[in-house]
Amino acid sequence: MASQAKPATNQSDLSQESQTSTDSFTEVRGNRKNEVHLVLQGKGGVGKSFIATLLADFFSTRVSQLRCFDTDPQNPTFTTYKQFNVELVEILGQDHSIDPSRFDRLMEAVTAPDIFSIIDNGSSTFLPLMNYCAESGAFEVLADSGKEVVPHIVVAGGDAASTTIDGFEQLMNGLPETIRPVVWLNELHGPVALKNIKFEDLGVVKEFWGRIRSTVVLPAPRSQMFARDIQEVRKLGMTFGQAAAGEPRPDTGVPFFVMERQRFKMMQRQMFEEMQKGSV
Repeated sequence: MASQAKPATNQSDLSQESQTSTDSFTEVRGNRKNEVHLVLQGKGGVGKSFIATLLADFFSTRVSQLRCFDTDPQNPTFTTYKQFNVELVEILGQDHSIDPSRFDRLMEAVTAPDIFSIIDNGSSTFLPLMNYCAESGAFEVLADSGKEVVPHIVVAGGDAASTTIDGFEQLMNGLPETIRPVVWLNELHGPVALKNIKFEDLGVVKEFWGRIRSTVVLPAPRSQMFARDIQEVRKLGMTFGQAAAGEPRPDTGVPFFVMERQRFKMMQRQMFEEMQKGSV
């Protein structure tokens, strides 16, 4: 599709990037509102909460009324990021189906005027949520409320490629054709491919290519040191921006070391550039 942003690459020189201030990535660029961003994938452990956190960090200075929700009852990782005041919404009932009253309260919150929402969805709620949205006409309600729905579908490389590509197909078949998702290609454990065929060249992807809003690459960390830093900051519930700015670590009460802060600045810049290239 001609208007689609191409996947960003991991070829930029991060050392050179780090010499530039991150101010251009933290300015308010217009007041986006009335959007509902859903992070979706049926497989756990593929980076959904990490992506929800990146979205919240990216949009926190770009929108005036940001509300964040976590619907994962088993691993509510998004709620550990206190900066975003993430609200835990347990939409599953005891029978593991969607509880209509809880879902109604979530819809009431995200349909409020001018609200910009980010919802992290767990693997256990994936199928029930998609089925319930289809049955209840939830997407129609959001459209009638003036909300633009932007699903973020995570597809991972390595051993998770086959399962997450199946999840991508399932989601594309379940979403209304008017809704155009962002596809995140998580390369942490390898390129996103099946039998050496790249994601964008797969038949199932070509079938839906015209409906994809854009793709965003989550590149593998450039070294074990960067991978360790990412793991550490996520464990602490801190964003790259918080760590880079020298905010105290929750566990020790002191900031990260200066070179650690520099690496966090580099990683935030790289990810925000990827997101801008992907027209998130």
